[in-house]
Amino acid sequence: MWSTAQDLLAGPLTPATRSALYRVLAEQPGISSPGKVTDALGRTGVALARKGTGEGEGEFRLVVDDATAELLA
Repeated sequence: MWSTAQDLLAGPLTPATRSALYRVLAEQPGISSPGKVTDALGRTGVALARKGTGEGEGEFRLVVDDATAELLA
């Protein structure tokens, strides 16, 4: 579900669809919202995160611009 959500969020979605997808993701077991974060390019947004499932994997994050609901990273 995580990778499918990434693909969907990178595409052309209406703001309402994008918002619904974020809500569905946030309700999934193993997904947390660490709050405000900064992406690799220095942009501030809200994150949804999940822990890696393999040995040595860290945390995977989706960073979303909270003003526009656009996927930043």
